[in-house]
Amino acid sequence: MIVLNKNYFKEYEVLIVSSGGCGCTYLNKVISRHAKTNPFDNFDNLKHLYSPQSHLLNYNKINKIIFVYNDPLFAIVSHFRRGWAVMQHKQISPINAYIDESILKNQHTYFRYVIRNKRDGFGIINHALRWKSFDRCVFVDMRDITKTQNTISEYLNVDIKLESKKRSSDLSKVPQEAVELYRAWDNFVLNY
Repeated sequence: MIVLNKNYFKEYEVLIVSSGGCGCTYLNKVISRHAKTNPFDNFDNLKHLYSPQSHLLNYNKINKIIFVYNDPLFAIVSHFRRGWAVMQHKQISPINAYIDESILKNQHTYFRYVIRNKRDGFGIINHALRWKSFDRCVFVDMRDITKTQNTISEYLNVDIKLESKKRSSDLSKVPQEAVELYRAWDNFVLNY
């Protein structure tokens, strides 16, 4: 028996996805003036969807997808600053990639883990790579606001205007070795 319930299945002209801390909500608000987008509050669990292969993507009718990327280190620090590190890690990572929550209890503990293991335990790099390699998705980097504006305007065939936003997070307490690791991983994502 097939049950069709329109309350559970959504239809969006544009799905906007990110790992969080990247400017996704801002971009969603701008684009929602021109097209029906997924909710800013993530009520449908699609805003930080861990993978384009998720069953949730297939259960909804989605015409276009934009993945919002930004400096991964700023995004992670933003999650710690707002107390969302555990929640965001679990949203963007497959269950088999979850790390021990105690590693995410604070920034200091997390970056010690990163340096010791030479690994992005948060999952933000793999999350970006999964979406960047998905052929139905346009990948934009919010650090290049002019290119992002032009790419989205062309992709959606609308004229949008974006403003540069100042980042609230502070990287001064991130160990230099962790900064270097994330710079290298960020570079890999951008050149993938």
